[in-house]
Amino acid sequence: MIDRERLRAQLAKHEGNRPFVYDDVTGRPIGEGTFVRGLPTVGVGRNLAGKGLSEDEIRYLLDNDINDCATQALKYPWFSKLDPVRQNAVVELLFNLGPTRFAGFKKFIGFMNEGRYTHAAHELLDSKWAQQVKGRAVTISEMVRTGEWP
Repeated sequence: MIDRERLRAQLAKHEGNRPFVYDDVTGRPIGEGTFVRGLPTVGVGRNLAGKGLSEDEIRYLLDNDINDCATQALKYPWFSKLDPVRQNAVVELLFNLGPTRFAGFKKFIGFMNEGRYTHAAHELLDSKWAQQVKGRAVTISEMVRTGEWP
């Protein structure tokens, strides 16, 4: 029988445990424009190019990211007062934009705080972000405006 605890510890000792993607040949983090000599790797030796992620791993990571975004959303007092559809729209915005860029949507945030959802939806569509994400912006803005799933 495999002793998973001891094997995990030994593998982490030998492979390292890196929370960010790195080049397994150079050990350097991989960022935008990085030349990779080896394979993109993460965690304890997970070869992302060769093995990738299973559907369960993808779902697990996504659920963690959704939870992180929902936690960020709760920092806005008005968020908990929203109906579930609008809450989902805000969480998706946080997922897509990140908390810093989301905070830059000051008029949108102000309108959401006031319950002026049509105005908030318009603010989303009248942004550089909407030009970049196109249909996604239309979907999210409709969720904000109507409180209904598309």
